[in-house]
Amino acid sequence: IGENYQRLKVIHASATELTRIIDRESVDYIFTDPPYGSHIAYLDLSTMWNAWLGFDVNAQDKQVEVIEGGDLEKSRDDYARLLQDSLREMCQVLKWNGWLSIVFAHKDLSYWNVLIEAAQDAGFEYANTVVQESFQSSRHKRANPLSVLSGELILNLQKKRQPRRIQVGSGN
Repeated sequence: IGENYQRLKVIHASATELTRIIDRESVDYIFTDPPYGSHIAYLDLSTMWNAWLGFDVNAQDKQVEVIEGGDLEKSRDDYARLLQDSLREMCQVLKWNGWLSIVFAHKDLSYWNVLIEAAQDAGFEYANTVVQESFQSSRHKRANPLSVLSGELILNLQKKRQPRRIQVGSGN
């Protein structure tokens, strides 16, 4: 297999604490699909996955979950703060000029603004957004064709020493 072979390592940790487990400026690329506001409570839905991996979900995990609502009924401000903390940590572990791609699939534009502002505040420069079309409709999409998105957007951001900012709308 060769000396450059590295084993997969699954870690039970929060994105708000990446620098505790990953060296700073050691990552070339991050791809993430975070929760969007109160859209889906992933931690609440991951019981089987966590049990299969041998992870216990505890109160601390729920405290740092980046979500609006959920079991702890977090506010929109809680969501924005935790998203900001996560993006700041991602920026810390990325190498200079490293890339971050974030999947976005929320119909509420104000969450787009929260995401872009948080990424820029963390030190990222917005590069572009690409559409990832979905050619297979979900049962939810077929039942609600006018209110469920047909695909996802992927935001591409780069860690720069002097990032340029873009202005976002005030859809809050």
